[in-house]
Amino acid sequence: LTSVGGGGLSHRNKVINGAMAISQRGSSFTNITGNSGDTYTLDRFKIQMNALDQAVVTVSQDSSAPDGFAKSLKIQCTTAETSVENSEHARLVYDGEAFDFTDIGFGTSSAKKITLSFWVKSNLTGTWGINFWRGDANRSNLRTYTINSANTWEYKVITLVEDTTGGGVNSDNGFGLRINWGLATGANYAQSHSLDTWHTFDSQYFYPYDARNTNLFSSTSNNFYLTGVQLEIGDTATSFEHRNYTDELLRCQRYFTFIPSGTVFPGRGNSGS
Repeated sequence: LTSVGGGGLSHRNKVINGAMAISQRGSSFTNITGNSGDTYTLDRFKIQMNALDQAVVTVSQDSSAPDGFAKSLKIQCTTAETSVENSEHARLVYDGEAFDFTDIGFGTSSAKKITLSFWVKSNLTGTWGINFWRGDANRSNLRTYTINSANTWEYKVITLVEDTTGGGVNSDNGFGLRINWGLATGANYAQSHSLDTWHTFDSQYFYPYDARNTNLFSSTSNNFYLTGVQLEIGDTATSFEHRNYTDELLRCQRYFTFIPSGTVFPGRGNSGS
């Protein structure tokens, strides 16, 4: 056995910190307002809030998790935005580095399918929007998933059709693939679109929303949990690739390293910073 669904037996998961085990910046991020732009939270995951004039959320590393996991990312609405107007939107974002996505073959005749799997829980049931964006080619694919039961961990699998046109992924440290979990949107974005089709940039396809999207900010009772995020080559969702804590931390430190004040570096003495 040399592969599973076209993907390797190891290093299958292209998402760093998908089990939400690493949070170097802290365990809780409070008072994230509706017009704060990008706010980094748990390592490799950020929340983007744009133009919302009321909504406030807290993002935290939480101990609620499905079997086989210890941590999750939790978004809790702390100030409601009952009416989401045009151009207002929010999403949870994972940005994958282009170096890690060149093997998919985007933009070529040999492009491969990719499969995203994750565990999700919310008190809000219904259909949610999710979007995949290829930064170098500026192309996106809109999908949805359904939370069936309130306050229950559910496993979701989404396989994307091959994208054989529109240009490839640059072999550099730019945007390889972005995953956007939609949280709320204004009416100008909340329209139905064809699903699992790659499109050139259009704001109505780029933002991960359609007419069925759920507004996470409709009540301060609302929450959203995510863990076990895995993105892999092929049309098969394999078991989550657990990496040991040291390996996952090192991967996160490529993008952010927390150095406590007073750290002593070998041969340099006390840095004092």
